[in-house]
Amino acid sequence: MSEESKLDHIEFESKYRVETNILMPMKLVVEAMPTFKEFVYAEGPDDYFTKGDSFVRYRKEAHKGPNGRAELTMKIKPEGAKNNIIREEFNVRVDGTPKETITKFLNALGYKHNFSVMKSCFIYRMEDATLVYYTVADITNGDLRDMQHFVEIEVSEEKIGNMTATEAWEILVKYEKALAPIGLSPQKRLKKSLFEMYHRE
Repeated sequence: MSEESKLDHIEFESKYRVETNILMPMKLVVEAMPTFKEFVYAEGPDDYFTKGDSFVRYRKEAHKGPNGRAELTMKIKPEGAKNNIIREEFNVRVDGTPKETITKFLNALGYKHNFSVMKSCFIYRMEDATLVYYTVADITNGDLRDMQHFVEIEVSEEKIGNMTATEAWEILVKYEKALAPIGLSPQKRLKKSLFEMYHRE
């Protein structure tokens, strides 16, 4: 085992902007991989609350009605980092808690609503990572604006706590190379997170 420190409470992912027509080619490539486990579809709004440079995301699965998974997430970008591949991440389940209560709780902590997006996600769970094609649009004003499409490679949340950064990089690069036929490459890794793309001053 490497002497490198383990990645506890770390999100390790890379994002790529893509066109809508890669959805079916991606499906064919991914489902043929020996590490493919299952496909899941999910959609719902993400509400972002900010306090200075800090943010909390409230996510609620819309397609499962009132019983859908709900979660608060805080992500912390390392000081001086030039991209968002490695960030600290803390998730808290809040299933069944009314949105009004969540909003009041975050307001009491000094966080104010900044923007909302809708995401439609095609999720492929692999043995060591999660691969996602998703569409996102700004819904802050009640309509759809600035619609964009992305592919995301995220090292397994369940396994990353026992990995080193070197091991996590090997997984990310492995899938990046496998998805090269649909246009993924190291040069196309996005430096900005969704928060940085849609954040309002």
